Amino acid sequence: MFCHTRESFAACVERETAARRSPLPHMCGEGVLLVDRDGLGRRTPQEAHARLQAGPPPLSAHE
Repeated sequence: MFCHTRESFAACVERETAARRSPLPHMCGEGVLLVDRDGLGRRTPQEAHARLQAGPPPLSAHE
């Protein structure tokens, strides 16, 4: 079980995307929602799926 605010979720996903890893969007897209007090829980899987579909950012010249 894990718990995030909108801000902590966004920050974590940004870090994972930059590192070309995305376990949190996978967990949110495939996990089971236990509590949703304000609708964020229903929106999160859709946002996670969209991020996964977008893929990682382009590689830099160094990478």
